[in-house]
Amino acid sequence: MATVLGSTLTWLDYSEQDRRRVLDTVDLFREKDTRDALGLGTIRDGFADLLSPGTSTIQTRARYFLLIPWLYKLVEVSGSAKSATARARLAELDLIEALIEAGDLDGLIGRQARRGLKRLPSDVYWQGLHAWRVRSVPVARDSYHRWIDDRVALPDSVSEEGEPVHGIWHAGLPDPPPGFPAEAALTLPPAEADYLAERLIAHWPNTLLGWLVRDGGSVDQVEFPWLHPELERMPSRIQEQLHHGRCFSEAILGAQLLYNLMLARLIYADHDGPSAPVERWESEIERWEAMVAGRAAMLEAWDLSHFWEIVASSGAQVSAQTREFVKAWVNHVRSGAGELRIASDQRCEDWVRSRECWVKKKQARLINKSMLLSWRGESGAQQLSYRWDITRAYAEEIGRGRGV
Repeated sequence: MATVLGSTLTWLDYSEQDRRRVLDTVDLFREKDTRDALGLGTIRDGFADLLSPGTSTIQTRARYFLLIPWLYKLVEVSGSAKSATARARLAELDLIEALIEAGDLDGLIGRQARRGLKRLPSDVYWQGLHAWRVRSVPVARDSYHRWIDDRVALPDSVSEEGEPVHGIWHAGLPDPPPGFPAEAALTLPPAEADYLAERLIAHWPNTLLGWLVRDGGSVDQVEFPWLHPELERMPSRIQEQLHHGRCFSEAILGAQLLYNLMLARLIYADHDGPSAPVERWESEIERWEAMVAGRAAMLEAWDLSHFWEIVASSGAQVSAQTREFVKAWVNHVRSGAGELRIASDQRCEDWVRSRECWVKKKQARLINKSMLLSWRGESGAQQLSYRWDITRAYAEEIGRGRGV
């Protein structure tokens, strides 16, 4: 879809979304070894997008949804021979320094790199700004920069949803506080928290994030979204998504753990006596097997066909090979719940090895010794929670700002 503004520019936002996904993945690799060795990221992200639209795992604080448009509105009217790209970058780097000066460091993007920061907050939040309709027009950031450079007049209009806009921004965007951007903070004051809540409730009322902001209460100590104490109060659509997401998360965790056990066994194949890393993953697998044994009835009744329909509704495109791997693994878990012994099951090892080789080709650690040696003891072994950490953080942050 494209929206034509004026006569000189067509705004396209979809290639930007693909670019953001790739960069998010790269940034995750820098933080810790969370590599998607088994190629499950498309499913994981599809559910995360349904539950918490506009979020990403590398976002940090909700006020960036306001700081970025405030900066850009200043860039739009600033007179300078420098390009909009250069001016916007300088403004964001200056903002980092202002936040550091204010001592507001929790979740500050660029706290360590400062002026050497390569990926700016605007890049991290650009898609989210449109998802939350703070940015009303679907425009790629580079195209927006070109519009600013060309000084094309952009009259006030309405968005595709019929909301008033100023340029590319929602007309109801709160004004920046006095002293901005030289004086800045990441804490949301009440009026701004109310605004972000209104954006989510208006456009995403039937999502987990929208519900949490409206009705969810405190979720700080909730480990997974399906463990929310008021799950039964959620709309049926969210309950359904969480049920399917939980079943997949719990069932597929065994494959992720087995992958790490296989790597540990290869690394310590010549080790004399018991190996702590091998024993660790064997113990993790035993705990997982006990968990799925307790969930045997739920997993047996799980409608995998409907699961794929939900994944498809997110726009995620899952390959036939991925579907076959998931189907084989889930059916094995169902058939053996209570009697699983995947740590000594050659068929399970073959599935995991074949899967990594299909995903990573010659770079697969299970067949490439040089890649194996880069393993740091854990790779992609966290149970899938579908961006619950950032979802929970945003709900808490907006709730505190609103005093609820």
